Amino acid sequence: MVVKDKIGRKRYVIIYNVKDLGLILKSISKKFKIDFQFMFKSGHYAVVRVKHWDKERFVSLLNDFNVPTLKVTGTIKKAKEIIKNRELGNNGSQSS
Repeated sequence: MVVKDKIGRKRYVIIYNVKDLGLILKSISKKFKIDFQFMFKSGHYAVVRVKHWDKERFVSLLNDFNVPTLKVTGTIKKAKEIIKNRELGNNGSQSS
């Protein structure tokens, strides 16, 4: 398998919906030059896609802005599964 060094892998960060989430994400993007894409909101959660080399910095900046993160995953399918399980009352993902 070839590592995507120049293109970069994507990571999906599951965060809790907080008040003024859009403003916080815009300020992180402008001030700290982190490229991300807001994917979707679902109930109490939101999913943001970032490059794998920006993941650690992005998560620490979210924590600095008091935006709690739930989990980081490599696929959107897994992110949706985690959110679905959390909303149904399970605290983790079920193994198939």
